[in-house]
Amino acid sequence: MVVTYILIALVTFGVLTETIKMIVRRTLGVSKRKLKPFQLYRINDRQGTIIIWIRLIAGFLLLFIGPIALPYFTFHFLYFLVGVIISIGLIELLTTAHFEYWHSDTPRQAFVTVSEAGMILLAGVLFFVFNVPELVLAYKD
Repeated sequence: MVVTYILIALVTFGVLTETIKMIVRRTLGVSKRKLKPFQLYRINDRQGTIIIWIRLIAGFLLLFIGPIALPYFTFHFLYFLVGVIISIGLIELLTTAHFEYWHSDTPRQAFVTVSEAGMILLAGVLFFVFNVPELVLAYKD
């Protein structure tokens, strides 16, 4: 039952994010990017290099720092994991928005990217406000 609620929340969040992006696109008159499935969006080589370094640092944090700090956590490990994932996602999206605004042909696309980053931040805040790991652990089927 808990898995059902989590899936419903994820689908609702995905639909809400796409709706917000569509509204921002129509308001600003920005067309949707034409990308193949799972194709990475790069403005230029410099932005690609920065995103790769961000992902490498995130992987280092999760693989090496996380297990070392695990015994010292006074909170659920999911808080650390979700916090790192959301932080890295926000940093990547804001980096992309910066390069879209200053180095691309369509600077208005940066506002769509910032709205997507805002939705991810909202999801993270709701995760922490509603204390999701404790609710999942307390649930008995």
